[in-house]
Amino acid sequence: MTKYDNANPLVNKKKEVVDDIIGETNEKVSLIKTDKKIIYEKQDDILMVNTQRELLIQVLYNLIDNAIKHTKEKTTIRVRYYHQDSKVYFEVMDDGGGIDPAIKDQIFMDFYSLIQKSDHHRDTGLGLSICKSIVEAHGGKIEGINNDIGGATFRFYIPD
Repeated sequence: MTKYDNANPLVNKKKEVVDDIIGETNEKVSLIKTDKKIIYEKQDDILMVNTQRELLIQVLYNLIDNAIKHTKEKTTIRVRYYHQDSKVYFEVMDDGGGIDPAIKDQIFMDFYSLIQKSDHHRDTGLGLSICKSIVEAHGGKIEGINNDIGGATFRFYIPD
């Protein structure tokens, strides 16, 4: 697997409409069978981000997929974005239990997985590591924190 980083010219960025990226992500996520409620919060203004579209969709998809896999039943997942301090921020937040403090520092490491390997659940443990690499290749930063509503929030930004 090739890592994305700031020195690697694999990222071909151009200005993209965030709502279009969110819409494409929603189309991919809608193929996942889940009992979780997913809410996409739109902005009134058109917001542009300097990104490689497919990579940003992959980051959002991975974060939403993780929220679906690692939260309790009847969890609500919210996806939102906003512009602040010359950065476009994206958040995937849930009310489904949060991040165990004992593993918080390991979740972005290669091959780290919360899912036990079995015939029913297979997970490479690369999802969050890939997200981190892609975000950093765009000059951004990603974090996972416990939020005030009893769940986790994964937040990242990309400079505009």
